[in-house]
Amino acid sequence: ICSRLLRRNNCRPVWIDQMHELKHEREVILSQVKGIAYLDAFQDQSDFDVRRSALALGELKKRASEYNAKVKDWNLIRPIPHLWLSSVNVMKELKDREKSLDMESIRDVFGADANRETIIRHILQYNKNNQNNKKKNSKKN
Repeated sequence: ICSRLLRRNNCRPVWIDQMHELKHEREVILSQVKGIAYLDAFQDQSDFDVRRSALALGELKKRASEYNAKVKDWNLIRPIPHLWLSSVNVMKELKDREKSLDMESIRDVFGADANRETIIRHILQYNKNNQNNKKKNSKKN
């Protein structure tokens, strides 16, 4: 009955919106994994680059663990069994990306003139913006 009322009023159930948010967040995490795999592909890494890459990877692991907790909760409340979402294992995804790494796909994602520093800056800025957005949303609620 509740679903019919929502449909008639052009509203979606909350779990559908949550599912779309989780899918988007997964895509973002996997694109960041792709960027870090690109960074790790460089053979001439300085100490500074390694530290920044480790920082970006640490933030990505934290973000992935938050995502995995949300997915675990969502999988418990989903009303339809086949809508199960899987968690993200950053290290496994990173190894898979390193195996299939090619320069053309990286340039498509980050631009033809992208270098190591640009990609690190992009990842860190994205994480910072995401945290600021979360703070703003939590203050509104």
